[in-house]
Amino acid sequence: MRPHIAGNFTGLSLAPPTPFPDNSFAAIYGISVFTHLTQQYEELWLAELQRIARPGALLLLSVHGGAAAANAGMLEHLFSPEFAGGFTDLGRNPDIDAVTQGSGYYRNVFHQPGYIAKVWGRYFEIVTIEEGIIGNHQDLVVARKRA
Repeated sequence: MRPHIAGNFTGLSLAPPTPFPDNSFAAIYGISVFTHLTQQYEELWLAELQRIARPGALLLLSVHGGAAAANAGMLEHLFSPEFAGGFTDLGRNPDIDAVTQGSGYYRNVFHQPGYIAKVWGRYFEIVTIEEGIIGNHQDLVVARKRA
């Protein structure tokens, strides 16, 4: 990324914590990150983002929602009784094996807005969820760290 975007970049491990101090960032974005995490890792990362975000910080994070499920022909999974909690983990995502070397860490997960409001709302104020706005595919969750 360095040849295309100026700035300082730090590689992170797959699990928190990051090397950043508390309240470091006024804005955080993550595109196609929470689309691939188990609920356990999702909660760990939400807690870490809460720690490193400044009060009032904006977070722009993408998830697979209804648009992504429709595009992938998986709407029946998203709304099945088996996944009534609003978080659907369909297992390892073979579509990204070339990048992940087949790691089981990277999942194929979908979120419903009610789940985000309930679970992510414990960490952040959920400002809005814009469905399908990222490439007509992923939903954008705009959240704010409470003061």
